[in-house]
Amino acid sequence: MLKVRDIIQENEWSQREAARILGVGQPRIAEIMSFNTKDFSVDMLLKYLSKLGPQGTLVREIPQPESTSDKEISEAIETER
Repeated sequence: MLKVRDIIQENEWSQREAARILGVGQPRIAEIMSFNTKDFSVDMLLKYLSKLGPQGTLVREIPQPESTSDKEISEAIETER
């Protein structure tokens, strides 16, 4: 939602212009601009981003498992001896 809002602001579109581009009513844009998230699905926001063009980039960070440090491994080996 933040990216959609940012694109609208960067292009200095009015809510009416953004609504026309996205094919929605102006009240829907008002909800985006005020972060009223209760009625927005991820699919809908992705659809809006695709209509806004290549400016929208989706990045998903995948958490990495915690790694065991060399010190912890050495301590575990020493404990087992």
